[in-house]
Amino acid sequence: MQTVQMKRQRKTNRGAIRGSARDRKAAMWNVYLREKKSLLRKHRGEYAWIVGEKIVGVYSDRAVLCREMLNRGMGGKGIIVKIEDEEAPTWDIPSPEIEQEFAGRLRQ
Repeated sequence: MQTVQMKRQRKTNRGAIRGSARDRKAAMWNVYLREKKSLLRKHRGEYAWIVGEKIVGVYSDRAVLCREMLNRGMGGKGIIVKIEDEEAPTWDIPSPEIEQEFAGRLRQ
């Protein structure tokens, strides 16, 4: 398992990562890599929502996860990773535009 190298990583007292957006995403990806074995045992095929140094939740349905992000007012914060044997080549980071579209669909 290979971790992503970060230029500068500083933790605040709440576990948030400071630095560039790329550094923050890399730090969250490293959280996934660190917890991957246990996540695969219990949650294979589900979606992990990672914010800072914490796995906020694991959901079987991505749409339910996105709805929860919106309900908590945390849309666009963190990364969503599908828990699989093979590592995804990109991070799934919902953009504000996608959130607005998704929120509009939920109201209908």
